[in-house]
Amino acid sequence: QVAPSVKAKKQLADQLQLLISKGPGDLPADSPDVKLYQQLTSLNGPFFSAVRKKLLSDSKADFVSDSTSKYGLDPGRFGKHPLGSAIPATDVCVQAPSILELVIPADLVEGYEFVVTGALHTKSSPKGTVQLKVLKEKPEQLASLSAGSFQRTGRKSTWSDGESPVVPLSPILVSENSEVKAQVLAQFEEFRQLFPAALCYTKIVPVDEVVTLTLYYREDEHLQRLMLNENETAELNQLWSDLHYVSRSPLIQVDAYEQLWQFATQDADPSAFTPMREGILQRAKEFKTLQLKTEPVHVQAVLDFAEQAWRRPLLSVEREQLSALYRKFRNLELSHEEAIQMLLARVLVSPTFLYRSEQVSPGAKPTLINDWELAARLSYFLWSSLPDQ
Repeated sequence: QVAPSVKAKKQLADQLQLLISKGPGDLPADSPDVKLYQQLTSLNGPFFSAVRKKLLSDSKADFVSDSTSKYGLDPGRFGKHPLGSAIPATDVCVQAPSILELVIPADLVEGYEFVVTGALHTKSSPKGTVQLKVLKEKPEQLASLSAGSFQRTGRKSTWSDGESPVVPLSPILVSENSEVKAQVLAQFEEFRQLFPAALCYTKIVPVDEVVTLTLYYREDEHLQRLMLNENETAELNQLWSDLHYVSRSPLIQVDAYEQLWQFATQDADPSAFTPMREGILQRAKEFKTLQLKTEPVHVQAVLDFAEQAWRRPLLSVEREQLSALYRKFRNLELSHEEAIQMLLARVLVSPTFLYRSEQVSPGAKPTLINDWELAARLSYFLWSSLPDQ
């Protein structure tokens, strides 16, 4: 269009015709002629895009099979079972393990998603299994089974919808309602029993979230089943019980649930959390009952600690005084934890703890000391602290 004369336009047209008919030859890949040739001869280019769209939109169009083409599959493979029987003309059937190598022009599939539909032949493979994979390169060997990856499907409309479902990119096909399907699922389940879910999904406890119902995630079933004996399992269970008791996790979870519920009423669906309410409230109720039952145990633990701190058995009057002091704190509307802390402070500020004292017998002659006094002397001599027993 910008050529100065008709003669110049004819020269450019001849050069363009030569380029299209003969190709760019040995020109560098980044040369303008090569790029122009690729644009013009592309199936999405100006010469073929209209014809391509028409053929794809016409389901009754007649296509000419060319067995010599390097693209696509051999037409002779369609409509024929490996054992010789007939199958639909649009299907290809192979005996596994097998590789189908398919060459497709890059410009033909540019911007498209390659989708393959595969299934077991119902008559010849009712008890078979097969894994389908789509690869960009030919595999070096055919493994019996390979670990595949997954991808998420769909999108969540709100954050309360949970995680999006996933689909395998290398599925294993089995016949529906067959014994083989049950066997494969059982084998997968047996394999999963060796690996905790947190090993594959590390965000079970979302530490970066503002509000979460998962305060502590316990997943030591595999550890118990595969490695621990009964005593070790009991010790582990006790440690978890201690953690939940000290952290008050059942009560904290009620607060977290209420916060999550309020958030959901603003921009999500709160009904997704309704089934959780009863269980969370029930666990909190049971925990409060447990707290009431263990309050006397804590008071007794302070009395036992006082015997160790004061390095002798408590007198009856001392026990009663400490117990009465705890009750006084509670009557002053102090919480159980605050009352226990004040009671411990009372034990530790006592002169009996701060000073080492002994009962002196009358007279000037040396006398025997009791076992508690002897233990105190030895412990302060050996390690400058309280007796350990």
